[in-house]
Amino acid sequence: MGATLLLRRRSAGSRNGFTLIEVVISAVLTMVVVLIVGAAIDMTARQTRAEVARLETAATARRILQQLERELGDAGGDLDAAVDYVTPSRAAGGANLTTLRFRQRRALTGVLATDWPEPEITYALVAAPGEIFGNGQDDDADGVVDERALARTQGGTTVVLDEGVTRFLVNRAAGSDVVQVTLEVARGHERRRVTTNEGAAITHLTASVLMRNPAQ
Repeated sequence: MGATLLLRRRSAGSRNGFTLIEVVISAVLTMVVVLIVGAAIDMTARQTRAEVARLETAATARRILQQLERELGDAGGDLDAAVDYVTPSRAAGGANLTTLRFRQRRALTGVLATDWPEPEITYALVAAPGEIFGNGQDDDADGVVDERALARTQGGTTVVLDEGVTRFLVNRAAGSDVVQVTLEVARGHERRRVTTNEGAAITHLTASVLMRNPAQ
């Protein structure tokens, strides 16, 4: 009688607990849920970083190109003095140059020193910190290959406009008063070393600027 009662109590206790198989299954299901949630969070974070990088490149490219358009619109030369302050010049033109030089006209007095008082402005590509241009590698591990910095220099003062420029090209047909500028800004949203720019956020803009003071 006593042995039978003890056996029944043990059987009742085993039914109220968890078996090893149940514990293992619960652990596996929990792990699967955690992995799914983690993957969803990681994907959302990647998409957010990519969108932020895209917006940043677009804003940066527009800002630089709008500034250049405003300044270049007042450039050109002095017809009476036969002086052309723009490189590439109207006479020679130029294709796919990576440097643009010009001076802005401020008055119409006929006196060169008064009409063109500002020092020459130069837009040019320079080396980006930590990046060796032309070797096809992402030396600084920022997610962009072979980027350079775009610098603006005037009167001995140089300001780096952006350090993620992958293209800056200046084109001018000989005899034309229009200068075409192409600008491409890139950001690597993964912030890791890459071998191509396929995954980077890139904004490509082109502007054709008609100078108001052509040297003819």
